[in-house]
Amino acid sequence: MTELKWRIRVYENYHYMDEDEAYDLSEEFDTEEAAVAKAKAMVDADLKAIATPGSSAEGIYSGYTMFGDDPRVHGPKGSSSFSAWQYAETRSADFARPDEPVDEAHPPAPIFEK
Repeated sequence: MTELKWRIRVYENYHYMDEDEAYDLSEEFDTEEAAVAKAKAMVDADLKAIATPGSSAEGIYSGYTMFGDDPRVHGPKGSSSFSAWQYAETRSADFARPDEPVDEAHPPAPIFEK
């Protein structure tokens, strides 16, 4: 008997609600916890990429909700309660760099700042 695994389907916030732009990771997970850990790592990578010197937590979160990946965890018990948006909102402060001097040649996009 084949054991059912946990999987991640990734939606792109830039193409919100566009099922044609969503994709499944090829990796499968034995536990919900392992799949959620992978989803969190994906969100963290997006937050790190968005964060620039001078960026605030609010700006990073705004950038994530517009351009980041929204991984959703599904498995044999249905969908996980993990929310990438909620996780990103709580983690954005950990990536904020408001006290670092802004590189005037490459300032943060105004859309990422509030």
